Amino acid sequence: MGMSGCQALEEWARLVLASYASSGVSVTNMTSAWSDGKAFCALIHAYRPDLVDWDTVKTNSPSQ
Repeated sequence: MGMSGCQALEEWARLVLASYASSGVSVTNMTSAWSDGKAFCALIHAYRPDLVDWDTVKTNSPSQ
């Protein structure tokens, strides 16, 4: 049996972002993993490093 769409997307993101784990990026679920924006920035940086200066990315508290 295959994965659902959300499960497949989560697995893809986990694989793409594995090299960012040492920077505190961890995709464990599709809600909290994206809450501070760092995983999103890492995903963009993984494919277009010219668009995001990874050294300046900071972890922000999620909006309440």
